[in-house]
Amino acid sequence: MESYRLKNIILLLLVVTNLFLLATLLFRWVDEARLQESAATELVQLFSSRGVELDAKTISQEIPSSLLTLTRSSQEEEKLAAFFLGDDVSFQDDGGGLTRYQSALGTLNFLSSGDFTLTASLFTDDPQELCDDFFRQFHYQEAAFSLEKDSGTVTATQYFDGRPVVNCTVTLTFSDGVLVSASGRHLPSGSTSESTADCISAATALTSFLQALADQDRTCSQVCAVELGYALQNTPAAPLSLTPVWRITTDSFYCYVNSISGEVVWI
Repeated sequence: MESYRLKNIILLLLVVTNLFLLATLLFRWVDEARLQESAATELVQLFSSRGVELDAKTISQEIPSSLLTLTRSSQEEEKLAAFFLGDDVSFQDDGGGLTRYQSALGTLNFLSSGDFTLTASLFTDDPQELCDDFFRQFHYQEAAFSLEKDSGTVTATQYFDGRPVVNCTVTLTFSDGVLVSASGRHLPSGSTSESTADCISAATALTSFLQALADQDRTCSQVCAVELGYALQNTPAAPLSLTPVWRITTDSFYCYVNSISGEVVWI
């Protein structure tokens, strides 16, 4: 047999093999899509039978990310202290993971867990503008303003890698245009280490949520959103650990489902 004919036969076999593999993958993808659609339909019907509206489009098909361990950053803490207290800030290590920043404007205490408290007397012409600037620089979103005549509180949730950290919030308190205190949690944006874990899907998280509704005698009429996020877990070995969670928003409240343990936590 001439060599060019042998080459053509080999090429034809390769093409046929690739087409077969492509068809196999396509059929598998179609089957998975059908299974997902069927599971979503059953879940919507289950929620409906309990009097809760759930749109199938709300059921995310995303895969939860890995467990993350963050590294405490003195530079990030100094930056946050300087935002409130100015550049002329003194630093003191009080031991036990507590660091203290002071200036003529006030005092800020930071713990290794990310918790911080600020006592200050910082005048601002526009409290909302100050809050917006702080939230933008330090990655907080979902701000809730409760201000009247420049007095009241403002709260927000920190985001990490574009996802909410459901139990990492901050509250700023104003009195007549003066920032008098701030408290909450702040995560460093520095280096991280990852570890893998088996995580539950959004559909499984919703099933756990529905069961918890019945067990805790809570009520809602609609699930508005289901999104991936994180929860901050503090342990002596890893004080800044982020666990992937599913945050569920209803018309009545928020909660999140731990994507590893399946535990439902009410916010």
